[in-house]
Amino acid sequence: MTSLRVIWSPPLDKSMGKATEVELDQPVPLRDLLNSFREDEPELTQFIKLAPQDTRPRGIVVMRGSDMLELADQVGPGDRLEILVAIQGG
Repeated sequence: MTSLRVIWSPPLDKSMGKATEVELDQPVPLRDLLNSFREDEPELTQFIKLAPQDTRPRGIVVMRGSDMLELADQVGPGDRLEILVAIQGG
């Protein structure tokens, strides 16, 4: 089994720490990974919004390298993700 590494940006790092290692033996949809984080740490639900019809998470941006991921994208062993709080401007 190989781990997937998640880097958390502020203020998410207050709940999750700077980084999380997730042991995976096969790829999973990003939606499933985010739901598991929300189940393990309910405080994340204020930042990570997921509705069944959503194609991208609301409230956060998930990056793999320079690619912004959608909820259906597969993430797996060896991946390094960065999760950032989405900023809205005017």
